[in-house]
Formats: sequence, structure tokens, C-alpha cells
Amino acid sequence: MPSQDAEAVAVVRDQLRRDGVEIHEGVSIASVAAGAGTVVTLADGTTVSGSHLLVAAGRKARTGGFGLDAAGVTVAKDGIVTDRWLRTSNSRIYAIGDCRAGPRLTHAANQDARTVIQNALFPFRKAKNYSALPAVTYTDPELAQVGLTEAAARAKHARVEIIRHDFDHIDRSIAEHDNRGFIKIMAVGNRVVGVTIVGAHAGELLALCSFAVSGKLSLSDLANQTYAYPTLAEIIRFAAEKPGQAKLFTPLMRRVTRLFQKLP
Repeated sequence: MPSQDAEAVAVVRDQLRRDGVEIHEGVSIASVAAGAGTVVTLADGTTVSGSHLLVAAGRKARTGGFGLDAAGVTVAKDGIVTDRWLRTSNSRIYAIGDCRAGPRLTHAANQDARTVIQNALFPFRKAKNYSALPAVTYTDPELAQVGLTEAAARAKHARVEIIRHDFDHIDRSIAEHDNRGFIKIMAVGNRVVGVTIVGAHAGELLALCSFAVSGKLSLSDLANQTYAYPTLAEIIRFAAEKPGQAKLFTPLMRRVTRLFQKLP
């Protein structure tokens, strides 16, 4: 998972290894032999054997055989080219989902469909926007991401605050004996620009964070929500309120508080 948060990936990797999964990363395959089983020989001479071989080759848009050239639809290496309204170079044809250039996720295709319906049938147009598109890797524990990762946020913004809180400080996680993982919020001022969650039900917890990254909620909004107790979602509040707590307990604020305490 090279595009994901390295610290979060480490949590998933460590759990896989504890589960008995042998992982070889960044290696080249020299040969594959099939017989009674399958033997893969790596470039360094190491062999890995098993009953089956799964090849994860990714996905590619299938655009041939539909007469797109005749229809005046431009196709690039990554798929059909669309504008911000998801129109192709032929303004009467739209492209959604995996056939168009862009993210290949089921929920992205669903978002595309709703965008196209509005643009095709109604006068008020809606532009495609993948800035708050969530992504979940369904491992155990799950790894969920929306917006910018820590590395991407640091590369894009001169000043970014990274706020982290671990599940081992959440009562629900402690009660269920599963306190693996953490939440990491990337914020620029009071604006949430990215959230990474690795832990139990991380994908479910991401919904409110996606709302924040889309600009609908601020860091203060997340901190001021009332969360049911005990729930895993409390980790969002605990993380979001940390910057405010840090400002509240500065030496200056302590002196001001003592001053007020002396007033009659």
C-alpha cells in the first residue's frame, strides 16, 4: 500500500505477520513454475511455494470496440477523458466509473452517476470532486483514508498540524480487547485536510471525517460534537480537541486562570 500512510500500513503489516503471513516487499520475480503446486522464484533466489498463485494486476479501462473514435470521444492512456462535468469530448456523451480517467472505486462510480444525472437532466450543474473521496483497505485491522495523508499534507502545505490519538485510550476498544491502531488528523488551522484511521471498523468511522474534509465541518466542529459513550467514534473527538487543550494549558493561560481565581 505505497500510497497510504506508512505508519498505518505498519500496523496492518505487523498484524499480518502475527497472523502467520510471510511478506516479501519490493522484490522482483525471476520465474514461476507450476506442477503439483506453484513455486515462485524471486530475483534473490528465494523460493515461495503454495497451492495457488493470485496475480493482482490492477484494472484498465476497456474502451475498444465501442466506436468511440467515430463518436468523437477522446481516450487517453488512463481511460476516457472527461471535463469537470464528466462530459467527454463529445458534449452529448458522459463517462462515469472505471472507464473514465480517475479513481477506480465503486463509490466513486456511484458519485459519478449522481453527478451526471444532475448535469444531464437539470440546469444547475455539479462539478466532479474527488477531494473528499474515502478509501478503505479491508484488512484486519482496516485502514481508512480520506483527503491528504500526512506525507501529502506536509508536501502541499507549509504549516500543517498532525493530530494523533491511539485506540488504546478509548474505553470501547479496551472493553472489546482490540485497541490496535490510531486516528491521525491533518489540519491547516481549523480546517481538516485529511484523516487516516487504522483499527477496528475504521471504514465505518470515516464517514464523519469525510464530511469534515469536504469542508462541511471544522476541527472545532468535530471536537464539539457529542458522541455516544462508549463508542469507537469517540476517538474522533479526543483527537480533534487536542489542539484546543494544548492552547488552554499554556503557561500564559495558567497565569490568567490564577489571576481570575484571585478575584472576589
